[in-house]
Amino acid sequence: MRNFQLTADAVLSTPRDSSYDLSVIIVNWNTAALLEQCVASIVETNSGLTVEVIVVDNASTDDSVDLVQTRFPDVIVLVNEQNLGFSRSANRALRQCR
Repeated sequence: MRNFQLTADAVLSTPRDSSYDLSVIIVNWNTAALLEQCVASIVETNSGLTVEVIVVDNASTDDSVDLVQTRFPDVIVLVNEQNLGFSRSANRALRQCR
């Protein structure tokens, strides 16, 4: 097995066609209060970076989706009709990252 080390130079020289410095993916299921705190923390402490926040909701029955759409209108919300689990939901969000 070969060892691989990714250096800062390699990351900085990677071509990007994104307008964001960072994409944050949050997979949610019925945790509105925690989700609100998490997104608020990201929005308030982004350190001057251009940040894209994507929330994937796994068919929550609480008010998670409405809360995010109302309080954080710049956050992208993807709603699954059923709970697809963490991996499938995270992969869905990855396809949306810019």
